[in-house]
Amino acid sequence: MKIGIDARVLAKAPHTGVGVFTQEMMKALFRNFPEERFVIFSSSGNPVSPLVAAFKKYNNVALHHVAIPNRVLDPLFRMFSYPKLDRMVGGVDVWFSPHMLLTPLSKAPRVLVIHDLSFVRFPEFYSLASRGHRLWHWLMDPKTQAKQAAQLVVLSHSTAKDLEILWGISNKLIAHVSSGIPESPIVSRSDSSSVAFREKYRLPEGYIAYLGELVPRKNILGIIRAFEMLQQKANQSNRMLVLAGPWGWGRSEVERVIGRSAKKNQIRVLGYISDEEKPALYTDADVFVYPSFFEGFGFPPLEAMAAGVPVIISNRGALPESAGEAAIMVNPYKPEELAEAIAEVLEDRGLRETLRAKGRAHAAKFSWDRAAQEMMGVLRVVIRENRA
Repeated sequence: MKIGIDARVLAKAPHTGVGVFTQEMMKALFRNFPEERFVIFSSSGNPVSPLVAAFKKYNNVALHHVAIPNRVLDPLFRMFSYPKLDRMVGGVDVWFSPHMLLTPLSKAPRVLVIHDLSFVRFPEFYSLASRGHRLWHWLMDPKTQAKQAAQLVVLSHSTAKDLEILWGISNKLIAHVSSGIPESPIVSRSDSSSVAFREKYRLPEGYIAYLGELVPRKNILGIIRAFEMLQQKANQSNRMLVLAGPWGWGRSEVERVIGRSAKKNQIRVLGYISDEEKPALYTDADVFVYPSFFEGFGFPPLEAMAAGVPVIISNRGALPESAGEAAIMVNPYKPEELAEAIAEVLEDRGLRETLRAKGRAHAAKFSWDRAAQEMMGVLRVVIRENRA
């Protein structure tokens, strides 16, 4: 069996949710199914990225890289549905798309992962984005792509429900596949990496942390407002808020709010941090907050749980599903609820220990090997049905 995989989403770093899922799922598929043949398609105006090139170490993997920018390929795909990618890579039995990039195919059935429909449910979070970002969504036409795919894959039942309600897609065409979570070492606050991390960013031992893309959908302004409310409690007035992750659109508004905050000296915006720094970020945190307005899955809360950090999430989207009962849930539209939850965790040692234990146990359920087994099951069914 020959499986084509679209790795274009990995062309540019840094990688957030979709990129992380693509990278880790590919490695797990290659590792768990050495008897199958995989061909990776990538394209960019530059040579193949080191991350994609590294997949060639697997004996069952071939790489087909086209040195053409996606901004050139995408209009060709949209206007002419050409070139056919399955022909370009020498033919495949099925095409696996971890992201909704335009994918003209000749004969191969396509399995498409839909991570979420946030851009449909919350257009206000995108209406102020860059013109290029809005043009990209128009060019990709994800609804048409979803309806043309042989099989859709979702990581949460929340997204499956949205596909049915918002796009009228039958549940029979939607498969649920578990996700893994990125593996990282567990460090202590006394480890040299943790100490170096605090020294680099001038951080105390113990703070309130957020990690994720810094965009309006993640409720960054709500986190800041909740932190300001928390500071009104005398026993929490010296706390620090740490916001880590790559900047997206809306940066100027976040910086304006922080600049006007009476607690601006206790707010650190780290921006993007490397995978090697993440364990220290989690270990040094007393509590991790992720009150996003909407998620299709959500890696950071589970990563924090695996590191033994108490987690607070929003009660919207797929977060209650992915985090289960291992986190405290709050209404993302009520920063006072987040402030109260943070204070409760910081002041109640018993609650912290309970959340740590529940979090570690819950995070341990998410395995990339299991996710790859489920994904391969979907791919094989699609191939069998296409041949029938």
